[in-house]
Amino acid sequence: MKLLSEKPRLDAQDLLILIVYLLAQDRVLEAKDKFIQLSSLMSSIAPETDIPRLQYDYLHAYLSLCVEVQVDSSASELALDFEGVQKILEKYQAYPVERWNKMFKDMQAYVDEIQRSITETFDTTAEATTSSTSAATEGSSSNEADAETAAVLAAETEEESGPGVPPMADFKVGNNNVVVVRHRGVKEVTVEYYSIDAETMFSASPMIFSDQGESESGSTSGDSGGSSNSSSASYRLLKPNGVDPHSVKRAIHTDGILMIPILSQYLNSNVMISIKTSPPTARMWKAYYSQTILVQCLEQSGHLKVLSKTEGRPVRGSYVKVYAELKNGGDSMFWKDGYTDLVGRFAYAQVSTGAASDSGSGNAAGLGGVKRFAVFVDAGREGCTVKTLPVPPV
Repeated sequence: MKLLSEKPRLDAQDLLILIVYLLAQDRVLEAKDKFIQLSSLMSSIAPETDIPRLQYDYLHAYLSLCVEVQVDSSASELALDFEGVQKILEKYQAYPVERWNKMFKDMQAYVDEIQRSITETFDTTAEATTSSTSAATEGSSSNEADAETAAVLAAETEEESGPGVPPMADFKVGNNNVVVVRHRGVKEVTVEYYSIDAETMFSASPMIFSDQGESESGSTSGDSGGSSNSSSASYRLLKPNGVDPHSVKRAIHTDGILMIPILSQYLNSNVMISIKTSPPTARMWKAYYSQTILVQCLEQSGHLKVLSKTEGRPVRGSYVKVYAELKNGGDSMFWKDGYTDLVGRFAYAQVSTGAASDSGSGNAAGLGGVKRFAVFVDAGREGCTVKTLPVPPV
């Protein structure tokens, strides 16, 4: 590399070497830029010239199948030249050198899988149990919402809360963009919205953030459960970006349900949602993500797959960051990150850097020492989500 940097002009051989080095460093976009220079140079060279055409054709096909999507772009806008790749693969289908023959056949199998995945029709309804929720952290079906509405109508006919009954309130975010508040003995519920940087918050507390909720201590209620930590306490120092107060018809001594639509200005944002009540109860925090993706978990192989919720197509180039919660002490450690491939797949459990056996991390048992994984998926304009995924069989 030092020699190449000192040459005033790079020939075809030099560019080939440089591209391979860039790919070895995962600098895909820079490798593609250099390949454009190489293609321009190759077009001006006579075919009979002694240059490595085989290596050039393989890099052409390989780079055509490399998609690295920036987080502010849409993977669906990136075209793939399958026809050009297929012509290269057919050219070397019966290449006599075994090593190269296998490499081209492996690439052909990958291309076939991509094309099957693109044309395949996915049943998004059937995948709902293994997918991320619709722009929310915890789902609530329409049938559940109807049942809860009926419950609150019945509950609000009960007598007012008597002495000695502690107030209580907790909530979840339904898949119809509704905050479902379960309450007892309160007169007012205020929904608070805090704008967040989802990736930064996930990296700071991956396991807490993936659990999609936390409670504060020091409350008058003993019903809301949860642990106190600096992450939840820090929100008390911030002014919410938005508030939405609602009055409860009657302070009842049995559980009631209040259905509060998420404010329209936050429907396309990533926010942390909390509720404040009068009389005060335990504070809870839950993340709300604006996204249109499904995350499928293939537990046996330790892979995940990202799909478009509306179209069922694989979402390639989604950024994925993985943290592991260890069995020994429950500490968390960074595991890996990367991008989904052309079929929307990412091997969340596999590592190639030795991080899984890094004694400094306290995880000398490798994958066997991991309790679960917390995974952050950012699909650019299609939104982001956080999932807790299991450890594959060791």
